[in-house]
Amino acid sequence: MEKFYGKAFYRVFKPFRLLKKRLKHELLTQYSVTIIKKSDSFDFCAHDEAYTIIEGKVLSHGDRNLPQTLKTDDPIGFAQAIVNKKELLTYKRFWDLKLLTIPGKEVRECANSSSIIVQSIIRFCLGRILGDGKTRGHHLFEESFIQKNWDKVRTFNFQEGDKIFLKGQPAKSLYYVEKGSVDLIGDNGRLFAKVTVGESFGEAAILRQRYRKNSAIATEPTVLYLIDGEYLIAEVDKDQLLAKFVLLNLIKQVELMNQLRKADDFLT
Repeated sequence: MEKFYGKAFYRVFKPFRLLKKRLKHELLTQYSVTIIKKSDSFDFCAHDEAYTIIEGKVLSHGDRNLPQTLKTDDPIGFAQAIVNKKELLTYKRFWDLKLLTIPGKEVRECANSSSIIVQSIIRFCLGRILGDGKTRGHHLFEESFIQKNWDKVRTFNFQEGDKIFLKGQPAKSLYYVEKGSVDLIGDNGRLFAKVTVGESFGEAAILRQRYRKNSAIATEPTVLYLIDGEYLIAEVDKDQLLAKFVLLNLIKQVELMNQLRKADDFLT
């Protein structure tokens, strides 16, 4: 189980906490800014583009039409651009908007040409955003990243009921399930995801520099590969500018979709 490492651990990651804002600032010199007035006719789903909000707010709605407010630095359409699935969410505008706008074609090309570790996390994120369970590319991650970086990987065995980490602990590792399964328990005490063989978990908290928002419990005899958070960040940081920005926006989309699904579960 993860242990508390204190403030010194988080000082290592301090530069990465500001990465998304720095990337956005740099990308503003390369991509266009879209300004939409409250009264304008504009349909996010009609454009092959991905957006990050610079100013303003947007209401997004999921399958059960529950509203969620997107605000400054929140993403719109990154997962949709990669998989060409426009109708994942619907949007309503009651405010003026200023958006960093990136063509969907460039988002797709960047995702496909990024490093193995970034491609793999992107695929894991897409599976969670789309809610379709397994995603393609898990064996690519194991064979092309884990096996080639075996000296950076630790193997741990857990028994049924063992706590891998708990809500509120600092995030220091990415976990890849080699055998068994893990339940992710939300802050409301409910199961919100089951992670099985070939899937990873824990990367979002590392890359977003946060304490764990959920708990992870082994549901059967389980073998996990652990990849150190500092090494993960160093590998991601080697990638191209847009790839890192796309990845961080997808991680945020995962968090936003989890919030919508938790609200759905609460009403069920």
